[in-house]
Amino acid sequence: MNLEWFLADENLLTGSIPNEVGQLTNMEGFLVYSNFLTGTVPTELAKATPLEYLIVTDNPLQGTIPSELGQLKEMVYLGMSYIGLSGTIPSSLSQLNNLTNLEFAFNFLTGSVPWGIVNKTYDNFNVYGNQLSNLEPVGGQVICSGSFSYSTGEEEEETEEVEGDYYCNCGSDCIAENGQRCQCEKAQACCDSYIEQNNITKCVVCEGGFSNPDFIVADWDYISCNDGAVYAYDVLDEFGTEEQCNGAKMEAYRRGCVCPGFVPPAQKIISD
Repeated sequence: MNLEWFLADENLLTGSIPNEVGQLTNMEGFLVYSNFLTGTVPTELAKATPLEYLIVTDNPLQGTIPSELGQLKEMVYLGMSYIGLSGTIPSSLSQLNNLTNLEFAFNFLTGSVPWGIVNKTYDNFNVYGNQLSNLEPVGGQVICSGSFSYSTGEEEEETEEVEGDYYCNCGSDCIAENGQRCQCEKAQACCDSYIEQNNITKCVVCEGGFSNPDFIVADWDYISCNDGAVYAYDVLDEFGTEEQCNGAKMEAYRRGCVCPGFVPPAQKIISD
């Protein structure tokens, strides 16, 4: 078949991923995250050799990571978080030299991370929330240990506490997801240094608060001015620099959020 992209994310898909998916030999993207798919990740996916994006995150799958995925030399993004994977991370994935995003967060993975996988530069490398151990030290990363709660039944209160090691990137992880992956003392010290050196601060979009905080902005997925300001304050990786924060202030102004005392740069020049 000539299908190049299969996009079915955030639907209500059920059942398993069919083995026949391997017949899509021209496929470059297979995105089925945030569904209700069960079963395992088919080894037949390795037959789709042009595959660059494989994202099955947030599905009640099980089983192990197929070692055959190491044959997908064009792979850029491998997303398998929150799907109940067990076993170890196969060393064959170290052959994916084009990989920029590797996400295995919140599974039941054990063992270590093969050196050939961790000793690379990624836009996002996330193995948080597993039961990993004996991680290899690597430059720019701090190793932390933590405990994680997993649901063990249909009721939300039925959980199991497990422990595991994980990596904190002293740059990108410090300002992503509110620094979730950098909570240990050694990592926080590393993050404090990075944030200081790069002049990163919490972005306050409107110092005194908007005069219309509940105004709904359609272009922001129908959230209010106030909620948008809270988002900008929390997301350091998008709004942590002075330039990014100034951009957020202008965006709020253009969308109708009224901040008393705020004067757009163009008007400042005219008045001066």
